[in-house]
Amino acid sequence: MNTINMNFITDEKEYWITSISNENHIVIFKDKEQAHSYKLSLLLGTISPPWEAPLDYTFIRDHEGKSFYHVKEDREENNEWKEEACCQSGCPGCPWTISQGL
Repeated sequence: MNTINMNFITDEKEYWITSISNENHIVIFKDKEQAHSYKLSLLLGTISPPWEAPLDYTFIRDHEGKSFYHVKEDREENNEWKEEACCQSGCPGCPWTISQGL
């Protein structure tokens, strides 16, 4: 399973989502809840990362060998999720949580 990190960058007041398998691509969020939801979507496979679906992202800049992105609002979502990647901890909006009526 791929490890996804969510870090709060104090200087920028942003949440940065990175994948251990491809740390040079960083997706930026201002809102913690949106960042967490995006992280879960990556883990569940309902959204593709920027290196697999670049048209779903807005490129912001390159800096020190890293590429920064925002998620486009009008991207297409894949509603099929990878059950084996689910932590089943009751995360808001997660398909498992919804299926359990939580």
